[in-house]
Amino acid sequence: MSFKDVAVAYFGYVPKLPFGSRKTADRLCRKQIEKLKHGQFTDQALEVIKQNSEKKRQLRLEGIDTRRFEMINAMSHGLTWSDYLQQDQDLMRVTKTDIVRVTNRYFNGDYMQVVKRYGSNRKEKVAQPDYRPVTPKHAGTQSSYAKALEQQSVKAVMPRLPDFDHDVKTVQMAPLVTFYSVPNPVNDLFKLQLIYHKGRREDNRLTAVADYLSLIGTYDLPLHRFRKALGELGASIDFEAGNDAFTITLSGFDRHLVPSLALLRQLMTRAKADPRMMKDLIHSARIDQKTFFKVPVNITNAVVNRVIYGSRSPYLTQLTASQLKKMDGEALINIFKSLQTNELSIAYSGRLNVDSVTEAVRRHVDLRQVTVPHSFTHRPLMTYDRPAVYFYDVPTARQTTVCTYLSLPAMPTEQARARFALWSQYFGSGMSSILFQDIREFRALAYAVNGQRIMPSIIAHRDDPTGYLAYLGTQSDKTMQAIGVLDSLFSAMPLRESGMAAARQGVINRINNDYPDFRDMARDIALWRTAGYSAAPDKALSELLPHLSLSDITSFYTNYVRKVPRVLIVVGNKRMLDMQKLATFGPVIELKKQLIVGHR
Repeated sequence: MSFKDVAVAYFGYVPKLPFGSRKTADRLCRKQIEKLKHGQFTDQALEVIKQNSEKKRQLRLEGIDTRRFEMINAMSHGLTWSDYLQQDQDLMRVTKTDIVRVTNRYFNGDYMQVVKRYGSNRKEKVAQPDYRPVTPKHAGTQSSYAKALEQQSVKAVMPRLPDFDHDVKTVQMAPLVTFYSVPNPVNDLFKLQLIYHKGRREDNRLTAVADYLSLIGTYDLPLHRFRKALGELGASIDFEAGNDAFTITLSGFDRHLVPSLALLRQLMTRAKADPRMMKDLIHSARIDQKTFFKVPVNITNAVVNRVIYGSRSPYLTQLTASQLKKMDGEALINIFKSLQTNELSIAYSGRLNVDSVTEAVRRHVDLRQVTVPHSFTHRPLMTYDRPAVYFYDVPTARQTTVCTYLSLPAMPTEQARARFALWSQYFGSGMSSILFQDIREFRALAYAVNGQRIMPSIIAHRDDPTGYLAYLGTQSDKTMQAIGVLDSLFSAMPLRESGMAAARQGVINRINNDYPDFRDMARDIALWRTAGYSAAPDKALSELLPHLSLSDITSFYTNYVRKVPRVLIVVGNKRMLDMQKLATFGPVIELKKQLIVGHR
């Protein structure tokens, strides 16, 4: 880490659990440093590292989120932007002699070691202070400056939306294979994604397949040689099992697209099972299961998904370590080969022309075997016709997570969904929302507070129930008061004209912020088209939004929200909560481990 006044070089390691030696791991790391100090590495290895460093720097300059930090870093060091860009050329001039000199200068035995251990520190007990809610004197009023700004004429601009016909170039390569291309306006790096339209909802083994493929090599190239070959090209291959699609991402330099595809073909057709890596995969799954309940957010997510999806919760349907143990590497590779028969979308961003890329793909990916049309596995929402309280006890918790789930009717029209989006923003999204203002801002009853709508696809499941989830995190001693305020806001929602304007702008901002960058444009349009959309999903919402008003929020609240039975979800320390008072919100159903994560 290079700061203006000081620089820090560090490395970290985790001994292999549960019996790994910290001293052995430390010794192995320091052995590698000694190799650098004595120049025990090849010039080719240095060139590979420089090439990959160049790739990382170029990627950091692509997106606004990462580029802003590079700009801040340059400014804080007194560098002009030209100086910063010059560092790329300086990096490529680094020699083996430079590496040896710098390593001997700075890695000379003067260091500090920090060790993280399992366990918990003694916690101070902080009592809730005696205070009254803040009553803002000028809530909803505007300054003269704000009024003057409002009087200025502003040109209305519609939110920016992806254009399926102009933002990508589409080629039908086979009956069930579609190619989407977006030009790269920034650099000579490409990203090629093979999106097979079958996900973990349909086959829960695909997550294990994705993890395993990153651990093995091929019959022609063992893992270390396979990774070395990728590194020499400045390429990488990643696997991801999503809900409805399995994605293989190949990235690198356009000049190396063809040899990079050749390596990907090896892995797709000649992957070699490795029993040792299968053991590591099973071991990792066991560790994840053992540590799952040590992370509060894991528990909350599992409980919430149990309430919203019932037995179809992803935490109940995911592959367990015991199930994984009954399989072997060959079985996972066979699942991967079978996956390659499913409908395929190919997304490319780069500077090569479409014809040359499609030709390279045809040579290295067998498109003839793609014969299975996509069929998404639907996961409907649970419906509740009476109030209830779902509780999960965490005896060591000092904070409580509280959620309210509303099971709402189907919203088969774009008009109904637009009102839902606006009400959801007004009630629970952003710092101007009812939840934030009345729970956190005025009463300081929560660290975090938010709300979100849950919508099935209007294309495939427009007549299915919808849902809404409100969330807050608070101290244990504030829990009952926070629940009371949350419930009162659902029962008697405040109406604020200023909140309406903020809500509309919040929805517009969200639509604009969701506009994909050039790296993601082809993938997003591919997924939307496969899901049945002929235009961006937010198109109707952006057109309807200017015509909605506070009365639409009021009518939506009255017709859909106010009288709907509310399901309360509480995750916290039972000893610190008033369980009798909790029962006044509905019958208390105490959940156990096996009901939220299955057999672990």
